[in-house]
Amino acid sequence: MFPAELPGVALLLLRICVAGMLSAHAGLLDDVLSPVVRDFLVAALALMLCVGALTPIWCLFALIVQLAAIVHSEGMGTTDAVIHAGVAACLLLLGPGAYSVDARLFGRRIILPPNDNSDD
Repeated sequence: MFPAELPGVALLLLRICVAGMLSAHAGLLDDVLSPVVRDFLVAALALMLCVGALTPIWCLFALIVQLAAIVHSEGMGTTDAVIHAGVAACLLLLGPGAYSVDARLFGRRIILPPNDNSDD
């Protein structure tokens, strides 16, 4: 669930890329939010993705922004939005990786069977 080593580094880079791609389509929120609030929310979302805290939830929000970009874009912007949505969907399905806050909070655990000391 939380791959380490090179796959973990790749997932870290993927989280950083999804966070960076949000800024490309953050302007779509201008109709709904003021620029100050929009910039704060995009920065908070990008930070949470970069550190890997509650990654599936924040990645879902990033995917929603990217899908909104597909609906509102025309021409070459559509291709970029589809690629960005695909990368966000990949991160949503793969998870945060070992180098994240999620791995520290919900990391691998060893489940031991109950200790049976009865002499049956």
